[in-house]
Amino acid sequence: MTQKLEEYKKLSKLSYDDAIAFLLKKYGSAKDDYFKEKSYERFLKGEIKSPAKNPIQRTDEGLYVHHIDEISAPDISNKTFIQLLNYEFDLQKANRLVYCDLVEHLILHFIITREATGAQGQGGVVNFLAPEYIIWYIDGTKPKADNPRSAWKLNCYKKSFLSKEEATELLDFLLSNSTINYEDVRIDEFRAIIRKTASYKSEQDIKNQWS
Repeated sequence: MTQKLEEYKKLSKLSYDDAIAFLLKKYGSAKDDYFKEKSYERFLKGEIKSPAKNPIQRTDEGLYVHHIDEISAPDISNKTFIQLLNYEFDLQKANRLVYCDLVEHLILHFIITREATGAQGQGGVVNFLAPEYIIWYIDGTKPKADNPRSAWKLNCYKKSFLSKEEATELLDFLLSNSTINYEDVRIDEFRAIIRKTASYKSEQDIKNQWS
């Protein structure tokens, strides 16, 4: 087992709070809030179509932003959910954000499914993170550097790179330790489920267009 794979497995065994603390120490805290507060308030009032974001992204380093409170509130950065659930701005503040690579992000959502009630976190796994993970590391489709829609993803791909064997082993490990109706699902069945999602199909469309 490589050191990288071992570290990912260790992270997946932590509690959610401990995993967040580990990642904050590893990557540091966000320097600003996710959205601009005045713009966010205007959006909640229906005055504008979308809230403006602060430039806190670190995709040049291969990192994503994760909202810490997604253990209790779904899709905190999604404007539809923001309006529907009237999320307070406190959820968007810098101290409620953490950086992570793609695999760490996937692991965080698996931990959420383990600790949270109901189906919390499952959408993040099935609809967003697992499709990318499977496409990149198991199917072996590398993001295209000359594709303007996904060039930034190449940094993220490299940051958390795993071989097909490592990626398969880790996903099988995560599934076997999950509590969200995946216990009896073999990895090939899970991959079949993921390939039916809109997120997977849209990624494949991009691949076909730019390959």
